Amino acid sequence: MRIPVAAVDSTFLDTVLNAYGRQFTTGGLIIIAATLAFAVVMILLALFQAHLRRERRKQEPPVGWVTKREDVVAILGAALHERSKVDLSFLRLAELRKSVSCSLVRFDEDRGVILELPATVRPGEQWKGRGADCYFRVPLDGGRDRRVFYFFRSEITEIIPGDGKTVYPLLRLRFPDHLVLAQKREFLRIAPPSADVLSLGVVPDEPRNLRACLRCFFYDPEVDGVDAAPSEDSCRDGDGLFRLADVSGEGLKAEMRATTKEEEEFYAFTVGKGCHVLLRLRGVAGRADERFFFQAVVRHMFHDPLVGATEIGLQFTGVAKGLDEHGKAVWEVYKERGCPELEQWVVQKYLEMFREKGVDPQA
Repeated sequence: MRIPVAAVDSTFLDTVLNAYGRQFTTGGLIIIAATLAFAVVMILLALFQAHLRRERRKQEPPVGWVTKREDVVAILGAALHERSKVDLSFLRLAELRKSVSCSLVRFDEDRGVILELPATVRPGEQWKGRGADCYFRVPLDGGRDRRVFYFFRSEITEIIPGDGKTVYPLLRLRFPDHLVLAQKREFLRIAPPSADVLSLGVVPDEPRNLRACLRCFFYDPEVDGVDAAPSEDSCRDGDGLFRLADVSGEGLKAEMRATTKEEEEFYAFTVGKGCHVLLRLRGVAGRADERFFFQAVVRHMFHDPLVGATEIGLQFTGVAKGLDEHGKAVWEVYKERGCPELEQWVVQKYLEMFREKGVDPQA
């Protein structure tokens, strides 16, 4: 068998391969190695910068957090100066809606925050060590109609008992490391100007009070006649005893100043008991005035003996939509959604206040 022989001279091939190898080793290989090294360095640098950005974002506080110690002290100092109430609630899900309205007595960065409980609240030793959420508000730039709401989470470290007469029970909480711009309620809450609150009345849930309020709220002079007009006393619109502190679609907070023994006996509210609310608000942007007749539950009360006022927190449970053929109220019962008509008024009023005065979104 005949073996084919290469047609090209082997000496010529060796010369070409040696020349190509020398050129690649001395020049091309160095360039390729340098290019690869540069690419690896750039990739590593990009990965390192991305890591630094992620770490920086982790270290930066979320929007709405107040973390500087001097700012936290200044805000708590403003709340103390304004005698702002602090709504304290425990962290258990079953107790989130159960809050206690406390008074900020003093605070110290080392010893913590001291809150005064109402005289009717008797804290037990099981309170010690429990986590609690604390909500309060302070005026914005000294304006009574512009308020900012804050929140902090802490732990109860000490319970200081009171004598029930001159000294009320006190709670000591750890000093917060930050504050958060936040409201307690899920609904937008505002403190409307007093000129927009045309009338506010709150009466205990009793049959005689209900009948009087229904006659007052649903009285129509064209249908019922002028002679059937209810008296001012039967309407129980509060006679100026109540001042609306803030309102949302879920409820409201009012300040009551009962000056006589008769008023104190009539307006004897109890936490957990029902009541009726007559509320009339000025229409926004030229719209008609808003009128509401609510069923509500007293969620918390706080009496401030220094100013002679009682703060009442109410949650709406229903609204009267009209009367049936027997003259009884037809109620729309609320579950979790609150009153959409009132919520709409709150949103519209907030937008109006924001355009006119630049109110903070959480105020």
